Amino acid sequence: MKPIHYEPLPENFTHKAHGFDYSLIERIGDVAWYESRYVNGLTLQGYLVAIIRRSKSSTPPSGKTQPAKEELPRRSHFGRYGWFFMPTSKEIARRRFEELVEKRQVLEVDKVAA
Repeated sequence: MKPIHYEPLPENFTHKAHGFDYSLIERIGDVAWYESRYVNGLTLQGYLVAIIRRSKSSTPPSGKTQPAKEELPRRSHFGRYGWFFMPTSKEIARRRFEELVEKRQVLEVDKVAA
């Protein structure tokens, strides 16, 4: 079976639904953390730590095919796949990022061993 190529999540991007511009601080595997600012804003609003999700290619009723791509978790998935931290909580966000990286690496090792 041919592997699926997923369009990677950019290092810097605007997420209009969330209302933020995101700038990548660090990414390891499928775990990333970003600085968050309001769209076109200069003031730091906080930090996003997320497990990057993957969506397969799809064709909605409009007929325009959407490529397979990486994406942030939906708002309804925050607390499970995404966390937002206030600007004063950079160290807490960093620790959450590191915890997730460690946890995800252990899961990968367990998959390989099985």
